[in-house]
Amino acid sequence: MAEQDDRGNGESPYQLVQAQMSGKQKGRSTPFQDSHLLEFGPAVSERSPTSGFILAVACRFCMMFGREEEVDSKRKVIQTNKFYKRTDRNHLLFQHPSRWAQYEQLSSEAKRVFFDDVKPFRATIRSFASEKQAPIVVSIGTRIVDEIIEQILLDGDENNFSWERTKKAAFKRDDSGTHFVLIINNPLQFHLIVDYLSYGMSFRMALSVLTNAKQRTGLASIGSCSPDLPSKYARFVCAMSLQKIKLLLCAAWTFSVALDMSTHMSVSYLDTRIRLFHCGQIINLHLLAIPMYDSHTGEAMFNAIIPILDVLGPDWKEVMLGVTTDGERK
Repeated sequence: MAEQDDRGNGESPYQLVQAQMSGKQKGRSTPFQDSHLLEFGPAVSERSPTSGFILAVACRFCMMFGREEEVDSKRKVIQTNKFYKRTDRNHLLFQHPSRWAQYEQLSSEAKRVFFDDVKPFRATIRSFASEKQAPIVVSIGTRIVDEIIEQILLDGDENNFSWERTKKAAFKRDDSGTHFVLIINNPLQFHLIVDYLSYGMSFRMALSVLTNAKQRTGLASIGSCSPDLPSKYARFVCAMSLQKIKLLLCAAWTFSVALDMSTHMSVSYLDTRIRLFHCGQIINLHLLAIPMYDSHTGEAMFNAIIPILDVLGPDWKEVMLGVTTDGERK
């Protein structure tokens, strides 16, 4: 009982130390100065219900402009609002250097209206682009990658070594061994490149536009732009599209194939389309444009498409309705 009284009515040593530290903090605490609201530009986020003193403030530079990014930075800047109980000049110097330098030079009257006509950062496109991006994760059949992307689309390609490095880094074989798991860690960069290519841009043009967009907007979240980036994403989107077509073919009770020859820069291509019934309507899907270096007979065209059908629809011989072609009558 004596020991219990000496420690303060049964309180543990830890509780006594915490009480002493709490008392010291209360003795040293200083109310937030109202003059700092104009000098540093924060917004009041919490007041004492009894005394009316300011307990916490939020950085209005974060709320209105977001944190500034360095274009060449390898690390992405977080875009959360800063809350603090005392004036934090370092936060303004390091997170908002240009805006703070501009604000610091203003008169008192100009500081009062500095944030009035500014749209909040969360309502801007830059806020959306700066959000933490969830990676794209898709499952793609190994035969699509190994037999179509590599053997047909990359047959004799001088950049095949680059693709081998990309495949090893991006495609992970699943436990079953029949599918690859493709992970795209920068969806914003991926979708921008795919959009540029869909507009008819070459790989070089798409890379230049992406680089200029990053420099113009200052969005470090777009990421680094290597020379082989567009070709890599083009192969990714081809593999993803072929996987979707495979799922449609496996679910269809019948389909037809349309073959058409075309020439681009003195190279002949076999344009292949698949028509099938899906969700109450007939859809016309572009499959592939396969380079053709032999004669354009109907038999040669059909033989070129057989390896593709073997991968995408193993039972295609039982369910295919017919084939149309513009080849020679041989």
